[in-house]
Amino acid sequence: MHSPSHLRAIRWFLWLTLLHTVPAPFFLFVVAGTVPAAGLLVSGVAGLFGLDREGLMMGLVLGGQGLAYAGIFFLVAWVLAALLVRIRSVPLRSGVLVVLAGAALMLALQPVFVIGGHGGEHWHDLPGLLEGFHIPLLAGQVYAGVVIALLGLLLVLQGLDERAWMARLPSSWTVLGIALLAMLAGSLWMHRVMLVCAPAANAEFAWGQLCVARAARAQAEDAGRVAAPDAVEWYRRAARQGSIEAMRELLEISRDPDDRREWLPVLAAHGDPGAIADYWVLLNRTGGTTEELAQARAWLVDAADRGHAGAAVALARDLLAREEWDAARERFDQAADLGDIEAMRELAWRYQQGAPGFPIDLERALALYERLSDPALAEGPDGTHRRHNVAGYVERAATLRKLLDGVQSGDAEAQLQLARRILDSNHRDEAGEARVLALLEQAGEQGLVEAQHQLGELLVLGYRGFPKDIARGRKWWNRAAAQEHVPTL
Repeated sequence: MHSPSHLRAIRWFLWLTLLHTVPAPFFLFVVAGTVPAAGLLVSGVAGLFGLDREGLMMGLVLGGQGLAYAGIFFLVAWVLAALLVRIRSVPLRSGVLVVLAGAALMLALQPVFVIGGHGGEHWHDLPGLLEGFHIPLLAGQVYAGVVIALLGLLLVLQGLDERAWMARLPSSWTVLGIALLAMLAGSLWMHRVMLVCAPAANAEFAWGQLCVARAARAQAEDAGRVAAPDAVEWYRRAARQGSIEAMRELLEISRDPDDRREWLPVLAAHGDPGAIADYWVLLNRTGGTTEELAQARAWLVDAADRGHAGAAVALARDLLAREEWDAARERFDQAADLGDIEAMRELAWRYQQGAPGFPIDLERALALYERLSDPALAEGPDGTHRRHNVAGYVERAATLRKLLDGVQSGDAEAQLQLARRILDSNHRDEAGEARVLALLEQAGEQGLVEAQHQLGELLVLGYRGFPKDIARGRKWWNRAAAQEHVPTL
């Protein structure tokens, strides 16, 4: 015969497993244990009316659903325990318990249809239910680790002799007290906003106002609302008391330009690099005093030097406006090396087109387009999708790759196309002019008449500002004429 110790360990194993995985008991446990209104309902609202017969009937009706769930839960656990205790083989019994726990976990990962208040309807699985209560990831991981450790301990104990461990265990009352304290702590944590944060917020503590603001923001996001006026107001109250976190989070959700004008300079003065870049853009868009612009630019340079990509991009644009080309390229390169998408797009376009201050560099443009072709860039740092035309960058990279491969392999048409790109660019230096002539001559030597005619124009007429070399140019025109090229004739 198996001792009661086996039954006790098995019962606790099943209780922990089913409680945390089977949807109905778990949901009932969470709601009754963490929502005061639901807990009052299940325990019996009849006490509000008096402990007479009618009052007790009211409480029974209101708690009927909870009692039904509890009855089902008890019956399932009792049947399983009664069956398992009859298995004499410890390895077999342990294997069955593990299989049952795995099956219960798989059940918990399946969606459960939930009807919320005011007609709200949605699907939940166990992780989704925890997420709905905004349980911090670390807290959830610690709790899960404790439950798994307890299950492992119970799995070992159900295979040992009672005398080996019963005397070392705390009494049932001690275990019950610990469980009740844990439930109380969990309830306080779940309702910290109402029980702790709200009173502190009303007492003008900034940390309480920040806590309430975050809760209101999370509630609005859960409901799919873009605007969160309650959160904005609490963020403002905390910001006015100097909370830097409140200022940052306020600017993430507020659409009021006065908030940006008020709090960006404060954050910038505290060295926040993102706020510095945004403040600089704001001043240039709306206008600022000479002193404000000078101070903001000094902050911007410092933030860029500290390695903030957004600040480096904003500084690069300012340097472009000042026509400080080399410094602008360095800042764009810095931001691109830091993975800034905006900087990579800007640089790729400028190197491809030969924009002012940027000589054509198709190899560099190709490398940037290939980086922009990474699908991972379409996901923001917080996992949200952002606008990023991956397919477009893949196509541009393929086009440039084909052109450069053609030039590398000596294709005359590719050489002519690249030479004309450099000619049409807004930035051309001596190295660029030399490369144009070299490409056209390579294509002309292969008999491409358009290249021969283009060389004649550049060297005989000094077209596009090229230095004249009439004898050399006439040689190419003569070769084009020999092929009866009409424009040359």
